[in-house]
This record gives sequence, structure tokens and C-alpha cells, in this order.
Amino acid sequence: MGGGAGGGGPYSTQPNPFAAPGGQSAFGGSPNPAGGYATPGGAGMVPYGQAPLARPMPGAPLQAGHRPTRRNALLTWLLPTGLIFMGFFLSVVLGLAVSPAFFSLFGLFALGATVWYVVLAIQMANEVKAVTRTEDFAWWPIFVPFYGMYWMWILVPQEVSKAKQLLGIQQPTQSIVLYIFLWHFAFASDLNDMVR
Repeated sequence: MGGGAGGGGPYSTQPNPFAAPGGQSAFGGSPNPAGGYATPGGAGMVPYGQAPLARPMPGAPLQAGHRPTRRNALLTWLLPTGLIFMGFFLSVVLGLAVSPAFFSLFGLFALGATVWYVVLAIQMANEVKAVTRTEDFAWWPIFVPFYGMYWMWILVPQEVSKAKQLLGIQQPTQSIVLYIFLWHFAFASDLNDMVR
């Protein structure tokens, strides 16, 4: 029984038309003792039309789209906090000197700083997710009362530790005390470790 009209199968007596000289496949595979050719690097078969999912090897550089952004960790925490204090100072001074209506100005500054903090948190969470590729890790728990604190203080450091392990980074994740009291600073510091 032959291997088909084209030949080259494991039971065929005809030479494989896709084999390159020296026993290599024309597609880059290596000979397989059981017949046929193995895929390069010994990877398994991938369904037609789908790209293989590859996780970064420890110590391997990240692709350009998956590299965390380097940011000043102290300013990541300090600038939105400074916006709140500046709003408080301006609202008190203008409220006493000009009109009591300016006391409401503090609320606008506080709202702006809160939005700034949330945008930074979403960006950093997405950068960690791009490294670990954990589908279950999402940023929306930050809006859930009480569970949001569990997400920030427990789940985020766990995901950061996983990302560092995948990248082969030796620096330990920041302590839970920093994550509780200076969350944006701790998170940004850990992301900076991944950029190196």
C-alpha cells in the first residue's frame, strides 16, 4: 500500500519531495524516527490558521509590545497626591479670600486625582497581564468595594511575582506593607524591575 499519489509518506517507496538534502525537511523540521518530520524545536502541532501561544522563557527579552513602561515610581504616587493637596490649599485660600463657593473646588481636584490614580492602575495591570498572559487577571476589581482591596493587596503582588518568575528576574516583589500604604509606588517599582 503506497503513501498516496504524491509519495513521501512513511509507507511510500518513493522519495519525499519535501525533503532537503542532508535529511532535513524543506520546511525546517528534523527527521522523525517514527516517520514524517517533527516541527522545529519539537513544538506540538498547531491547528490550521492559529498562531502558537508562546510564553516568554526566563531571562528572554520581551517583545516590544509587551514591555512594561518605565516610570518614576515615586512620582507615580506623589503627583496625584500633590494634586489633592494643591486642590485643598487653593479651595481654602480662595474660599476664605474670595467666596465660600470656592470651597467646592477641592472636590474637583480630588476627583481629578482619583481618575488619574485609576488610569495609572489600569495601565500597570494591563502591562503585567501582557507579560503573564493570564486571562483571569483583570483591572475591573479595583471598582468593587472590599474585593478591590483584596485585588490590590493580594492578587496584584501574586501576579507581579508570577511575571518576574517568567522573566527570570531575581528581585523580590515589594512587601505587602508597601502595597497597602503606597500601592502605586510599590506596583510601579515592581514594573521597573521588569524593564531592566
